[in-house]
Parts: sequence; C-alpha cells; structure tokens
Amino acid sequence: MKNNAEYVSPKFGRVYISTYKLGTEGAEGAVLQVDAFRDNQSNLNAKDYCAKLYAKKTIEGKKRGEREKKIATMLKHALDDGPKWSYGWPLSELKQSDRFSGFLMKRARQGSISLGEFTFNNAAKLKGAFYDFDDTQGRKNRLRLICNIAAGVKGLHAAGHVLVDFKPSNILVHPPTGEIMFVDLDSLQLSKQLGKFLAPLGTPEYMPPEAYVDPADQLRVNSWDYFSMAVIFYQMLTGIHPYCGTPKEFVTGVDTLEDKIKSRMYVGGAEAKKYDVIPKPHNRITNFYKDLQPLFGAAFEGPAAQRPSAEKWGLQIFELIKKLP
Repeated sequence: MKNNAEYVSPKFGRVYISTYKLGTEGAEGAVLQVDAFRDNQSNLNAKDYCAKLYAKKTIEGKKRGEREKKIATMLKHALDDGPKWSYGWPLSELKQSDRFSGFLMKRARQGSISLGEFTFNNAAKLKGAFYDFDDTQGRKNRLRLICNIAAGVKGLHAAGHVLVDFKPSNILVHPPTGEIMFVDLDSLQLSKQLGKFLAPLGTPEYMPPEAYVDPADQLRVNSWDYFSMAVIFYQMLTGIHPYCGTPKEFVTGVDTLEDKIKSRMYVGGAEAKKYDVIPKPHNRITNFYKDLQPLFGAAFEGPAAQRPSAEKWGLQIFELIKKLP
C-alpha cells in the first residue's frame, strides 16, 4: 500500500485510496478504487467502495467550501436504493492534511459498464450479453433496463432533486442482472428545500430546447430531466439519437444535434419532412415500439410541462413487457 494515498474519513477512519481509476477521469476529478480501510471496525470490503477525489481547480479557493457544504448536505439526506437500482451517493467526506478532498461512495457491482454501451449498435462489451436490438429477448432486457432507470429517476425526483446533466455515461449497468447505479450525483441540483445548489447545464445532445432560452442561473425542474430521459430511452431502443438525420438542402442552421433540438426537428414528428435522409435504425420505433410513440412525441414535440414522467414511462413499458412473448 506504499504507493497509495491516505485520506481520513470522519465515519470510517483512515482510508487508503489506490491509483486505479474507475472510468475516465473527468474535468472535476477522478473516481478511484479504495484499497483498504486502515481502521476498519466493521469488516468492510474495500473492493465494494470507491472515492471521488476532486481536481485542484474544482476545489480551489472558495470553491472548496461550497463543494464541502454540498457534500455535507447530501450526507444528511441519503437516498434509499431500490431492488434493481442504486445511487452513488456520498457516504463520508474525505480529507487530507485536514483539507476537504472528496468523498467515499459505494462502487457499482463488479462487471458494470457505462449505459453508453447500450446506445449504439455493435457495442463490443455487449456481445453475447442478450441485449440485441432486434431480438425479442434483447428487446425485453432493454425494456427492463429502462424500467429500472425510470424507477431510479422517480426516486430522485420524489426527493426533490433534478439530475440536469442526465446522460448515459452517468449510469452504470451490470449486464447479467440489469442492475444499475446512478453516478456523478455530486453534480445534481439538490432539492431547493436543502439550499440553492445549482448543477451544470449538461451535455448539449441531452439538453431540452428551453436550455437555450432560459437564464443559466435558474433552478431546473423535473421536465428538464424528462427530455434527457426520453433521448436516452430512444437511444437504448434504436441505437441512434432521436434527432439524427440529414436535413434537406434548403433547411439551414441545423448542422448539429444541438441545432436540431433547438429547432424541434424530431425525426418521428411533424418536422420529419425537413429531413432528406432518416437512418434506418429509427424504424425500430415503428417496428417494435408503436405503443411508445405517443410518449416520445410528447417528450420531443409537446410543451415541457406535458413531457412524460419517469413513473409514466415505467408503467407504460411494464405493460409493453407483458405483451412480449
């Protein structure tokens, strides 16, 4: 353990953090494997835990106090996990030389991969894992995953939180069991009852149209997540983004997915006439998921307040699963 760094947790005592990074290091910092609990009084298995350590620029100056306050607030208001979903919620802050450095959390089940692997065709990590887009069992397993995600989002919203930066890379999936974990939760917008903790706006291809007209410093509401969630579900069922297509020559200013979202050019809606080429993977919606077309239409074409909730998606998809052989 001589190459591992030692941190102090008020709850778990001295903790050794390895240099092994779980996933890609982000702008805010890195998630590292816990190697050992030096003062382990509860027989904890270090392999079941990891630590998020913030980059220096993330917690320099007054940012340190702000981030420490947010983590402290989250520690006081933990969320309960479900049977098939869990939250990478802070379990304890970590300090080094008496300075706040990050936090401890549970690690996703061994063998988990990014949900991003489920959103495009021919993902190498899914070969032989029974998630084929066009196979009955594969479709059923994908729908079950969506139910688990919807249940987890419902739990977050019930607590008053909004994910805001909701994207596939912030969910980990254990393919054999379908268990999921929401990660990067230290970036979500906490319930306004807990204080004003704004979240970063998110990733353009998952941000709703109002993101480009509303003030950047205002609190977001659940309908923001409902748009992102619908995009993710669409990708999980088709392997393609719902705004992916080639516009007709006379349609200008829509070169990126972000541009098409702003212009509300959903390929399955009224604006489909503006596309010259609509890739074939979109046909999976009409071929296999006609019952879900109204939900996607409401999410991408209707007013924000009428976007389907996580609960509505879960109930609709549960009924659809029952119809499959």
